[in-house]
Amino acid sequence: APARSPRARGVRTAFRGKGNPAPILPRDEDYTKQLNKTNKQILSCQGFRPLLNVIDQLHQNFKPKNVATACYRIAKMMGDDGRDMPEEDVRRVQMLLKGVMRESWGFNPQEVSNVLWAFATLAVKGVNVDANVLQKVSKQVERTSDKMDCQQVVMSLWAIAKLGSLGADVDHRAVLDLNIDAKRVRMEMTGQEFSTSLWAWAKLKELNIKPGVIRISKVRYVSWEAQRVVHILKPQEVATALWAWGTLSSRLILCDPNIYKMVTDRIKRSPGELDSRQLSN
Repeated sequence: APARSPRARGVRTAFRGKGNPAPILPRDEDYTKQLNKTNKQILSCQGFRPLLNVIDQLHQNFKPKNVATACYRIAKMMGDDGRDMPEEDVRRVQMLLKGVMRESWGFNPQEVSNVLWAFATLAVKGVNVDANVLQKVSKQVERTSDKMDCQQVVMSLWAIAKLGSLGADVDHRAVLDLNIDAKRVRMEMTGQEFSTSLWAWAKLKELNIKPGVIRISKVRYVSWEAQRVVHILKPQEVATALWAWGTLSSRLILCDPNIYKMVTDRIKRSPGELDSRQLSN
C-alpha cells in the first residue's frame, strides 16, 4: 500500500528549518505508553529469531521509533551472510522494510541515521534492500540532517557511500545536505569519525556522482581537523585518511600538503603499527 502522508493520518505538521514539514507526532499518554512498551519488547530480544518473532507479532502496530529500532537490531543481530536465511526469515525482514516505507515520514534525526546504517549493514550481508524504501528514507535526510549530531551525520554519510558502492542509487540531495552538516559538526569528530567522513567522500567520488554534490570547501574544513585528531588516530584510521586523500586528490579535491604531511609523519613515528594492507592503502 502507498505510504500515507502526515496529514492523511491526522497528524499536525510544522516547519523545522529546511526541507519539507516535519511531523509533530501525537504524544498522548496511551500513544507514549504503547510506543515504549513495543520498543522494550524489541530491545529485550536476545537473539535474531526471537526478534523476528516479535516483528511478526507486532509489526502492524509499529510506530516510527519502533520500526527504526527493529531495523537497527535486525542488522546488528543478523549473521554475516543474510543470503543463507530461510525463506520465512526473509519474508519477515522484508515485512519490516515495508514498515519503513510506511513510517519513515515520522523518523527523527537519530532514527534516520540508524535506519540508513541498518540498510547499509544489511546490504553488506547480502540482503536485498528495495530501492523505493531506500529512496524514501534518504529523502528524510533533507528534513533532519541539520538536527543530527556528529555521530549521526557521519553514520548517515558512511551508509549512503557504502550503499552506493554496492550498486544502490545515491540521493544527491542527501549527500549535499550531509556535506554541509559535516562542516557544522567537524570539531566534535573523533579520529574514527574523521577518517570515516573522508572515506565516504572518496567512495562517493569514485562513483562519479554529479559535479558539485561533494563540496570541496566542506571536505577541506573537515580535513583541517587532522591537526586536532592526528595524535589519537589509530593505524587503520591513518591508513583510511591517507587512502581517501589520495583518491580525492586524483579527482581534483586536493588536500592541504601541510595536513597530509602531518598525518604521514604519524606513520613515520610508528611504522610498526601498520600491517601490510594498511601500508598499501
